[in-house]
Amino acid sequence: FRDSLRTSDERSRVEERYGVEYTRLPKLPQFDGATKSWPIFYQSYADTTRRMRITDSDNIYRLSEALQGPAKRCVEHLLWDANNVISIMESLAAKFGNPQLIAADAMQRLSNLPRIDSDLKNLAGFANEVSQVRHILKANGLQRDTHGSYFVHVLEQKLSPTLSLIWGSEKKKA
Repeated sequence: FRDSLRTSDERSRVEERYGVEYTRLPKLPQFDGATKSWPIFYQSYADTTRRMRITDSDNIYRLSEALQGPAKRCVEHLLWDANNVISIMESLAAKFGNPQLIAADAMQRLSNLPRIDSDLKNLAGFANEVSQVRHILKANGLQRDTHGSYFVHVLEQKLSPTLSLIWGSEKKKA
């Protein structure tokens, strides 16, 4: 109903007739179960629900619109009742929001990066991906001491032999 009121005239008539203020429900980002997408999906759900005081009835609608693929199949038996919103989010978090799975996925992303050649041709893309993975780990509360040494090890494996020598000598200086 809310999203069907497109013009300001339509919204004004509804507000005047029913004495309620029209607000458009914010859409959630699409979520198909990819671990790398979980943090932004969850944060968007939690922030908008809290900030805009979105009801479970409205959230069930937002969730049914946003969930796709494996994520939707995981909870579709619960999507018929607004009383299931907490159970839906708990089920999704357990299956797709597990910090260890997110860390494993992030480390796999690093492992799949191409090597950095001595000409540094692909350094910008490499640095961007490393930055994203670092932020994913941090956003999920994954401590440096848990994943830090493996993170560095994976990155060191991506250096060309020349860059590896330079890196090794710099590490000794530090």
